[in-house]
Amino acid sequence: MLLANTQTIEYSNIPLSVTFYQYQCIQVFRYDQKLKTLYIQAGLKDEIAVIIDQDGKSN
Repeated sequence: MLLANTQTIEYSNIPLSVTFYQYQCIQVFRYDQKLKTLYIQAGLKDEIAVIIDQDGKSN
C-alpha cells in the first residue's frame, strides 16, 4: 500500500508543494462476497484500515 504525504515547503521565499511517498505492508486483505466489500488493513502496527464498498467508496 502506498501512502502519500503532501507538504508545503519554502525555497527562496517561494512556497513549493512536495509529496512524499511511503510503502506500508498490507497485513489483511479480504473480500466479503455477501456484502461485496473489500477490507484492507496495513501499516507496521496495523494503524491503517480501509473499507471499500461495491460502489468504490472508501471510509
